[in-house]
Amino acid sequence: MPFLAFDTSTERLSIAVTDGQQTWSFEGEGGAKASAQLIERAMALLKQAHLKLSELDAVVFGRGPGSFTGLRTSCAVAQGLALGADLPVLPIDTLLAVAEEARFQQGSTHVLAALDARMEEVYAAAYVYQDKESERSERRGRWLAVPLGDARAAGFELCRPENLAAPAGQAGPTGPTSAVVAMTPANRADDALGPDWVLAGTAGAVYGPRFTQLQNRVRCPGQAVWPTATALLRLAPQAWADGLAVPPEEAQPLYLRDKVAQTTLEREAAKTDKAAKADKVEKVDPLQKAPLSLASPASPARPESTSPPASRPEAQLLRLTPAWLTRVMAIEERVYTHPWSRGNFEDSLRAGYDLMVLVGGDTLIGYFVAMKGVEETHLLNITVAPEFQHQGWGRMMLDALKLLAHSQGAAKLWLEVRASNEHAQRVYARFGFKQAGLRKAYYAAPLAPHTPQGREDAVVMGLELTS
Repeated sequence: MPFLAFDTSTERLSIAVTDGQQTWSFEGEGGAKASAQLIERAMALLKQAHLKLSELDAVVFGRGPGSFTGLRTSCAVAQGLALGADLPVLPIDTLLAVAEEARFQQGSTHVLAALDARMEEVYAAAYVYQDKESERSERRGRWLAVPLGDARAAGFELCRPENLAAPAGQAGPTGPTSAVVAMTPANRADDALGPDWVLAGTAGAVYGPRFTQLQNRVRCPGQAVWPTATALLRLAPQAWADGLAVPPEEAQPLYLRDKVAQTTLEREAAKTDKAAKADKVEKVDPLQKAPLSLASPASPARPESTSPPASRPEAQLLRLTPAWLTRVMAIEERVYTHPWSRGNFEDSLRAGYDLMVLVGGDTLIGYFVAMKGVEETHLLNITVAPEFQHQGWGRMMLDALKLLAHSQGAAKLWLEVRASNEHAQRVYARFGFKQAGLRKAYYAAPLAPHTPQGREDAVVMGLELTS
């Protein structure tokens, strides 16, 4: 089965492609560099494999737990690729990928997977591999989840190293859409563990001596085992057979630190409210466009409130439908001195443009509108709600649009921005856009005349999309 897989949940970037027979992979530096490299590296691997996106069965990604920014990047890229190529997405637990990599590298079949979660904590889960044969490279078995300590169900732990308990109890099936299925524990005697339990991941090298509850129960080798894209590829056929593939809009990263992230959100929101108007990203004046004609929008999603969420939103991209327009207009009118009208959005829907909303739970974070052309795509509107600016959401939408445009055959992405909006021009330039020209008197002037006609020039910028 042909798959593209990637993981950006740690400080490593891991990407792999398989055509069902051969595998091509890339391992590199992740963290802040992951979003800048992921798309180009993934496209390069697909080219090496002589595969098109549309020829894949699914896009596989490590859904977490892990770095908040890394998980957000991975999920957004997976959604963008899958939406453009009309593919499902296959989310797989990062800790399960660690267990699979330990099996492949070391032959381990009883794995306590633990990743460094920073802040003196670890992410952990326990797995048992049931296999009728012993060849490490063959997919003859499946992973089952095991409860930790006195827990009555298998699941994920976020705890200090000293509080991480050894595995105990019966194993239950794993599955990324439902995390780990709960099973009633039994046979909790020490000998139920046996001699083969091993700690795998990145936490052992960082906190080794602090895992006091694991002493004499779990072997703790010093070397790191990372969640790799090749491990995701080995797990993908079983996950696919289990029916765990989902539509792109249903893909979700797995966060275990909502409260910490919410504190960051509250702090950033307080700072960004003051600068909301100055830091907006501009778009074209829709009155300059020719009249729009028809096409059918997708079925509506269910919008709710526009207030900030109770916890850090787990973002997903959805098709913008008429049901979202009241909330979209509320943001549009808060951000811009010359906002689009509701009719402009309705015309774009009828014309079949790509309209997407970025949402976290019931919270609308932002949206974009793009028009497909012949081997090019034109970005007409990209907007982030003021309380979510300066947090990377705009770049996430640009990443998704870039993938969407590329998958639709576009070789170039175009946009216009006000000549006076130097901040937005710098943002686009950092993303890779280059100035290509100037359109005189293109925008209505925001506050005061910038030209004799009371209008403002537009800077035209373009981005080459790599093949």
